[in-house]
Amino acid sequence: MKMKTILLDLAFSYRRGISLRFSFFFYKLIFKKHMQTQSIGVDVGKTELVASIRNSDGNSAMPALFPNSSVGLKKFLVYLKTNDISSDDPILFESTGPYHWMACRTLADEGYFIKVANPLHTKQIARLSIRKRKTDKVDSQNLAFLASQN
Repeated sequence: MKMKTILLDLAFSYRRGISLRFSFFFYKLIFKKHMQTQSIGVDVGKTELVASIRNSDGNSAMPALFPNSSVGLKKFLVYLKTNDISSDDPILFESTGPYHWMACRTLADEGYFIKVANPLHTKQIARLSIRKRKTDKVDSQNLAFLASQN
């Protein structure tokens, strides 16, 4: 929906007697819904993938676990599609030697926007935190935060 169309709709609503404040609030809700982006952090291990989704408003979903295999990657693709992850939303993997290659390649072939982070950067984010926890779930949430920061 383009801005010119919205302004015309707002003016038309005002002529019909509909409150301009109500109309603007309605369009604000529509834009917020459509402009909300998500970022995904994936912590990769030898046997499992831990994925966290972070919305643009800072809310994170519970991390999800998937096997690091072809079957697990198919389940991960279904998970991304059910959570309305678009091809523009960044998916950030931590570089873990050969373990992240298959997952990155599969998602890139599906058209997703893939990034791979240096483990030193993710370690610095964990070091800045007050809580010194180092688990796969916390790492995936830190990666999702890092993906949201471009």
